[in-house]
Amino acid sequence: IHDPQEKISVEFDSDRDHNLFIFPDRHDQYKPNPFQEGVIYYGAGLHYAGIINLKSNQTLYLDQGAVVYGQVRAVDAEHVRIAGRGILCGSMADHAEFRRGRLVDFLRCRDVTVSGITLRDSPAWSLCMTDCQMVHINNVEEICWMINSDGVDVCNSREVVIENCFMRNYDDNVS
Repeated sequence: IHDPQEKISVEFDSDRDHNLFIFPDRHDQYKPNPFQEGVIYYGAGLHYAGIINLKSNQTLYLDQGAVVYGQVRAVDAEHVRIAGRGILCGSMADHAEFRRGRLVDFLRCRDVTVSGITLRDSPAWSLCMTDCQMVHINNVEEICWMINSDGVDVCNSREVVIENCFMRNYDDNVS
């Protein structure tokens, strides 16, 4: 591996169900102070968060080694950020048909950034933005194998940039 941004999936003996995922990364130079106003911080370890509601001017930071079982919502918010090197995992969320929620869901938000995190086991669409503006998705990994676990769904949104991501989803990667 020559570039720390390179993302690799290795399959042994054509076995697609038991991959080795290699996601090297650089140190996060934009890590916020965990005690700073507007920062929701999860450090290394397991966290059972449920639904995390982001409001304007908030940052959700999942530090390296953090596994956060939960889902993220933001409605009518501006200047929101989800970042870090941790994992947001939907495996504890309701996966029953007609009750499955999105892992990360932005509705009518402006100036949104999602960077550096890993999304795992989404119960439905993994990362969705509806009626949003100025969204930047960068350096995000997704490993979601539930039916309809789309990677990124851009619904009636504009000025959306998706770059440097790795997506392995059951359904559409970008829709």
